[in-house]
Amino acid sequence: MSATPKAAVPRTIVDMLVDPHWISFAVTPDGVHTANIEFSLVAYDGESRRVNFVDRGFVLKLKPDQYAQIAATGVHVRFPIDIPASKNSLRMAAQDFSAAGLDRWKPP
Repeated sequence: MSATPKAAVPRTIVDMLVDPHWISFAVTPDGVHTANIEFSLVAYDGESRRVNFVDRGFVLKLKPDQYAQIAATGVHVRFPIDIPASKNSLRMAAQDFSAAGLDRWKPP
């Protein structure tokens, strides 16, 4: 889901590279790795008011060869978000719904 800004604003592209070792994959007998993760991006203005957000969930189902590639290179995700041109901040977070404790991480 993404918010609809009130006026035309510049589009920003956010690339994230997630270390797959932070994701709790379930493995089937035939070697398919499955995980359920969600990414959130929230843009705030200089007065800490939310100006836009993106919230996307994904189910990863990776065959053994795909998992081997992801394990070596990481999980790459790209999100467009419209952020007004001013002093803004952007917070990013991911949640692993596959993990028993619903582990959360956020970039430093």
